[in-house]
Amino acid sequence: MHIIRYHTSESPAPLVGVRDEGVGVRDEGQVYGLPGVRSLADLWALPLAEIRRRVAERERVPAGDVTLLPPVDGRTEVWAAGVTYFSSREARVEESERSADVYRQVYDAERPELFFKSAAWRVAGDGQTIAVRADSVVHVPEPEVALVINRFGEIAGISSLSQGAAGAAISSRPATSS
Repeated sequence: MHIIRYHTSESPAPLVGVRDEGVGVRDEGQVYGLPGVRSLADLWALPLAEIRRRVAERERVPAGDVTLLPPVDGRTEVWAAGVTYFSSREARVEESERSADVYRQVYDAERPELFFKSAAWRVAGDGQTIAVRADSVVHVPEPEVALVINRFGEIAGISSLSQGAAGAAISSRPATSS
């Protein structure tokens, strides 16, 4: 089950609900509205037990009339933690003339680096166009695991690119001079 933001032809304002899992990313599973939840930010302000109660009280919505919206809203921020593969480290060091040492330190640190990814207004939703740097010649999709943590520090959800929800990023790299 996926927690989603959506709108319908009858309600152009964003709504919050859940969608049953389909077989693939774009399968239209059954959609249910969450009564009394105006935004994802409001949902994540609730304790996990209350989130589960709201999901249990969901109301069926005609799936054919649903347009999915980006999976974050309001003042929500998207943060990331971690590093990637050794070969990626070497590529970042090679292309980062002046700050190569920073990348080495990040990869050798005892804990993952925390870094800001995006504000809600910049996140693209399902099937939406993304913006990439005009000077980039390489665009690399990066599947990532996404955790949704509520204000109480409880994990309220988990997603990955393979589940077709939040968690994919694109790295764009400018042309390098040789």
